[in-house]
Amino acid sequence: MSLPIVPILNYAAQQCAAGAPVWAWFAQRIRSSREAHASLPILPFSPLETRQVFEGVMASSAAPSARVVYVHIPFCRQSCRFCGYSRELVGDEQQVTAYLLALQRQLEYLARQSWTQTHPFSALYFGGGTPTVVPAAALTALIKRFRQALPFTDDVEITVESSITDISAEGLACLYAAGVNRMSFGIQTFDGDLRHHLGRKADTPLILERLNQAKTAGFSQIAADFIYGLPTQRPEQWQQDMDRIRETPLTGCSIYPLILFPKSPLVRQGYQYADTQIQDEYAAFCVADITLADGGWQCLTPVQYARPQLDHAVYVTAYGHAADVLALGAGAAGQCGPLMYLNTPDVAAYIAGWNSDTGIFPQVITRLAPYAELYHWYRLSEGLTLNLREFPDAPPPLIQLLTALVELELVQEDGQTAALTQSGRFWAGNIAALISGIIRDLAQQKKSQ
Repeated sequence: MSLPIVPILNYAAQQCAAGAPVWAWFAQRIRSSREAHASLPILPFSPLETRQVFEGVMASSAAPSARVVYVHIPFCRQSCRFCGYSRELVGDEQQVTAYLLALQRQLEYLARQSWTQTHPFSALYFGGGTPTVVPAAALTALIKRFRQALPFTDDVEITVESSITDISAEGLACLYAAGVNRMSFGIQTFDGDLRHHLGRKADTPLILERLNQAKTAGFSQIAADFIYGLPTQRPEQWQQDMDRIRETPLTGCSIYPLILFPKSPLVRQGYQYADTQIQDEYAAFCVADITLADGGWQCLTPVQYARPQLDHAVYVTAYGHAADVLALGAGAAGQCGPLMYLNTPDVAAYIAGWNSDTGIFPQVITRLAPYAELYHWYRLSEGLTLNLREFPDAPPPLIQLLTALVELELVQEDGQTAALTQSGRFWAGNIAALISGIIRDLAQQKKSQ
C-alpha cells in the first residue's frame, strides 16, 4: 500500500484502538466527490485536440452500460449563501432565450451521433441553477425536444430541480403533463430563521403547500435536499427537520453536510468550520440516519434516502454505478466511457458557440489513466456496495485497504459483497479519497516502469 495512505489508516486504527469516537478517526472529513477524486491521475488532451477527440467518441458505438442525461440550466433569481455551483442571476430575458436555443443546438448535434443513439438512457435530469426560473412554456417545450431527440427507456425517470418559490401549482401541472415524473426541491431546512439566513425566501407553510401541490399534480416521486452543519443550526432544529420529512409527501431526500465552496458567499464573507464541526456533523448524520430508518426509509447512497419502492433516484444513484453521463449546458460535466469532459462554464461563450455555424466543443476533455477499470471500486464509497466477484484479480493495495476498512468496521463483507456500515457512510468521502490515492499510486508505478 502507498506510503501516503498507510499513515492515514494507521492513525484511524490507533484512534479506534484507543476508544476514540468514530468522528475522531480521521483528522479531516472529505465532504465532496470533487475533493475525494482530486488526486486521480487524469490525462487532459490539449485544447487543439478536444474537438477531434470528442467527435471521434461521438462517432463510435457506446459499450452497453448504464447511461443518463444531465441538462444544466445555470440561472437563479437570487444567490444562496451556501451555493458554489455554476450559476448566474437571471435578469436578461433575451439571454435565457438565447441559452435555450444554444441548448437545443447542442442537443441537435448530439442526437445525430452514433454514441448517443446506440443505447437508451434511463434518466433525464434538469439541474442548475434553478431550471424553473425558465418560463413554464419554454421549459416544457425544451423537455419535449429532449424526449423526441434522444432514445430513452420506457420507464425513463425525468427530474426537474426547483426552489419552492420558483414554481407554482400551475407550473407543476405543466411539468407533469410534459412527462416529468420526479421533482427535486432545494429546501435545505424547514426552519424559517435558518432559511432566511441562507438567503431562502419561502417559509414553512409555503414549503408544505408546494410539496402537497406536487403530489396533487400527479408526482409520485418528490425529493428534496437538506443540509446539516449550517451556521447557527441547533441540534433540535435538525431533529425537527428530520421528523418533519416523514410527515410530508416527500419520497426521497439527500442529506448533505455543509460544504464550504471557495466561491460561495459564506466563504467570501469569512465563514469557517467550527473546531467541533466533524463531531457536530457526526451527531447530525446519526440523527438523520436513525430517524429516517425508524420511519421505514432506506439508504440508497451515503447521502440519498428514499421511501422503499417509491423513489428510485435513478439519476442520483447513477454515479455510484459507473454510469455514462451525456451532459449538456454551460458548466456541465459528462463522461463517455473512459473520457470525461467539461462544457465551458462561461454562459456567454456557450451561447455564442452553439449559436454559431461551427458549434463549441468541450473546454476540457480528459482520459482516465491506466487502471481505469478500478474506478468501479467507487461503487463502494458512492454506491454503498461492491460486488467482489467482479474483481477477482484486484491489486493487493485495494485488498489491503478493504481489509483495513473491515477491521475498522467501516465496511462489512462476506467474501462476495462489501458494503459500507453506518460509520462507513459517514466517512464515505474519505474512503473514496483512499481509493483515489491507490489508483494514483498504481498509475505512477506503471508509468515509471
